[in-house]
Parts: sequence; C-alpha cells; structure tokens
Amino acid sequence: MVGELHDALESSGYTGHDLERFLVRVVFCLFADHTGIFENKGIFESLIEDRTREDGSDVGGWLAQLFQTLDTPKEPVNRRANTLDEDLAQFPYINGDLFKKTLRLPSFNSEMRERLLKTCRFDWSNISPAIFGSMFQSVMNSVERREFGAHYTSEINILKVIHPLFLDKLRREFERLRARRDSRRKAELQRFQDRLGELQFFDPACGCGNFLIIAYRELRLLEIEVIRELVEYQRDEFGQFMGHLDVSSLSKINVDQFFGIEISEFPARIAETGMWMIDHMMNNHLSYEFGQSYARIPLTKFPHITVGNALALDWASVLPPERCSHVFRNPPFRGHQYRTTEQQQDMARVWGREGQFNRLDYVSCWHKRSRRVFRKQQGNRHRLRLHQLHNPRRAIWNSLAAPLPDWDFDLLCSPGVPMEQRGARQSGGPLRHHQPDVGRRPAKDDLRISPCQGRAACLRCGQHQRLPD
Repeated sequence: MVGELHDALESSGYTGHDLERFLVRVVFCLFADHTGIFENKGIFESLIEDRTREDGSDVGGWLAQLFQTLDTPKEPVNRRANTLDEDLAQFPYINGDLFKKTLRLPSFNSEMRERLLKTCRFDWSNISPAIFGSMFQSVMNSVERREFGAHYTSEINILKVIHPLFLDKLRREFERLRARRDSRRKAELQRFQDRLGELQFFDPACGCGNFLIIAYRELRLLEIEVIRELVEYQRDEFGQFMGHLDVSSLSKINVDQFFGIEISEFPARIAETGMWMIDHMMNNHLSYEFGQSYARIPLTKFPHITVGNALALDWASVLPPERCSHVFRNPPFRGHQYRTTEQQQDMARVWGREGQFNRLDYVSCWHKRSRRVFRKQQGNRHRLRLHQLHNPRRAIWNSLAAPLPDWDFDLLCSPGVPMEQRGARQSGGPLRHHQPDVGRRPAKDDLRISPCQGRAACLRCGQHQRLPD
C-alpha cells in the first residue's frame, strides 16, 4: 500500500528528498493513529476522510497544517494559535526532527486521496516497525537496489545474530538471578537492570534500522521480565502495591543507546522513526503489564542515526569505541565487477592500493574498518563479533582467500547452520570445535572456513584457531 502511494506521488512529479520525508511522516501518522500515540485513535483517518475534498485538491494543505501542528508544543507556553482548527488541536506535540522541516507539498487528486485512505483503513497496530526495510526496498527499483546493495534482512535472521551475540548471555544471567533466594537478590536484579540501561549498540551499515529495532525490542522484553521480578518487592502480604507505582519510571532502556550509520537519508529517517515506534510499542507492553497508560510523548531522547558514508566517516565520532558494547551489521555485498566508481574509491580508501585486495568483496571494507576501530577492545570478543547473513559463501571465500595477516574473522552465525549445531559442550571441557578443512576451496554447501593467514573463527561454534600458513 505504501509502495502504491509512493508510485502515485512519484508519477505526479513529486520526487526526491521531499517525497521520502513525506512518506516517512505519513507512515508515522498511520502507526500513531492505531497504537495510541495519538490519544484519540482514528483522528488521522477522520481528518483525511471528513475534512478533505473528494477530488483531493486540498489534501496537501491539510497535511502541511497537520505536520506543523505536530511540531508545535502546547506547553509550557501555548505556541499554538488560539484559532487553530479544533480537529488539528487534538493532535499531540511529537518533537524530534521528523516534522521540523517544511516540505514542498504534493498535489493530490481523487485517486491519490483514495490510496492514502486505503493505507489509513489498514490496521497498523500489529505491524512491526522491522518491516520498514521491506517497505523501503519496495519503493526502490532494481537498479537502485543493485547499486546500493540494499537487501532486507528478515527478523528470523536478525535473531540468529543477536541471540548468540548478547541476548543469550544476558538471559542466562537473568535466569541465574531470578533463581536466587538470598538477601542480595533484589540489589543484584537492580544492578542487572542498570547495566541493561548502559549498554550501547552500533550498526555501521544500519539501512532502515532492522537490527537496531529488533535488538531494542528484545532488550526491552528482557527488561520487562526483570521489572516484573522487582515490582514483586513492592507488594504487601495481600498482594497489593505499597504506595504509588509509577510505570513511567520503571524502564531504564531508551532509544539513545542505539547508534547507526546509513549512507542514504531516506532509510536513515525510516530507522529513526522505526525506533520511536518500537519504543512506543514496548511502552504499551509495559503499560499493559502494570495497568497504567504510559507514553514517551513528546519525544525527549533520540536514536543516533548518522547520514554518511561509513567507509569515509570516523566511527569514533559517532560512538567512541570504548563506549560501544556490541557491534552488528549486514553491509552491502558487491563483487569487484559490479562496483561503482564511488565503491572502488571506498575500497582504495580502506585497503590501500597495494596488494591483491581489489578482488575482495565490497563487504570486506566493513571488516577492515571494524578491525581498525575496535583493535584496542580485543579483550572483549563481543566488540569484534561482526556478523554476515547474506550470500555467506562468496563473501567468506573472497574475504579469506587473500593473505590477511593479523586480522581476526569472527563470523559466528550463518544461514543454514542451526543454532544447536554451533557446538556441543564436552563434560568438563571447552566447546567442541568444528575443524575447518585445510588446503581446498570450500564446496558449494560447505560453510566451514577456508585456510588463511592470521586467525579465523569457526562459523559453527565461533571458536578461534590459528590456521596453517
């Protein structure tokens, strides 16, 4: 539906930056209309259906007024005009940069108005913001997707990455704390929740933010379980809360713990919007758990999504390495024969012009940059777990075939390798390592690492091994 609206607007001559920002704003309003961000549900749909003309001639004007209203606070000083239309006055102040800039308005006709109403009538309340990556791809043509290496990473594959990266370990620690029955249990649970609120995550090729969105959701779901245990300490012997329970103060996780770099503005704005939306969904979940309505509106904290070329930017200017808890990403794959001039320049910038690095896949640039940026944090292996999901065989072979001394490859998770096959714990011993085959190019379905100089990690169990030269 959003793709159809995009195509209709584009065919009318409304293109470029304004179209992209306009679509992101509309999607936010659609989501807000069905999930309670707009306290009176359905007011956006009513505004379009009841107040605009059927020929669509005034839809652009009404939307411009709405966007301005969403960017104008009511309190502490009433900056909204006393004469503001009462239907517009119902909308809350959102804050953030989403509605700040004035856009060139599209000229709607009756068909375009009907397509907008079709999106309004759809129930957005059960839609995960993680689908925005798919939505973004739907409005790109195949040439653009090929050039930018855009690929939507499914939720199931994202979970295959973030579970072994940090969630499994946090889950085990929480289960251990929950099972305690000593006097230090409450203090340790509080300390654990505080630590969840201090973690910082970085995706240097974030696209529409799918990794960040799913990671945020899973972290908040874990925190809700922690909160559930802590709240029990506030009940009396009859199961009633002692004093007032303020739901707004319970969560210590927020979107400003998440950082990303994206080369294009449109997906970067989608990533920001998706983070706000998943935050609202998790706040609704928290409200449902404890019987109080809670919303972080107006927005006061923001995800840190930087628009720029991740292979040219200083990553430390986005998130200093010493503050980074976990890194994950799924950068674009691009063989040497398909790279653009700009991508060739990126390869030279990252690898230099000496050696045989030109044959490496474009994705190897993120490995090299990651190695350079997080070199001093090697004591914490989580900082160097940089996962790949798409087209693993080609990328691994291209990246490992060349001699790359003093370079750790930590490619823990791969499609086609079930989680339970990552390793089996021996009695009293370490994880059983899946030995890579040495001296041959990998077969088509062989996901084990080929020989290379330096250190490499087994794809199945993640254990490092020094391979023969």
